[in-house]
Amino acid sequence: MYRKGKLYFRYGTMGSAKTALLLTTAYNFEERHMDYMCLKPVVDTREQSNVIRSRIGIERECHWIHSNTNLYQFAKDLYKKDGRIVDWFLIDEAQFLSEAQVDQLARVVDDFGSNVICYGCARISRLIFSKAPADSLKLPIRLMKSNLHAIAVIRQL
Repeated sequence: MYRKGKLYFRYGTMGSAKTALLLTTAYNFEERHMDYMCLKPVVDTREQSNVIRSRIGIERECHWIHSNTNLYQFAKDLYKKDGRIVDWFLIDEAQFLSEAQVDQLARVVDDFGSNVICYGCARISRLIFSKAPADSLKLPIRLMKSNLHAIAVIRQL
């Protein structure tokens, strides 16, 4: 089976409803019985448990990403254990990902055909995402702007 995935980055300033957008996206995927998984870096210390919570009061359980988490291995383990290829990974606070973790997400897109949407602060995240290894990118980064946000398509097969 051939699957084609993309790596997106949605960014904005603090308070621009990035987390609310992630949570409504997750809700819409759930309503349509789509396979998705929410993740966030454990360094986001606003919560004491593994939840993503918006300032408007909605929340959803998530998996934590530790500084030593290999996201490619995480996806591979899901496949080996459950035979599951996650269609959509939704990642909050992406500015806390390491450069290596961004590259691992690109490999998840390439090898598993999963889609990844990362949500994060504009200024910090642009530095991390712009440093993704150029030799591993098959297409250049493209910016598409809308009224609410900009999306950088980082990886496309």
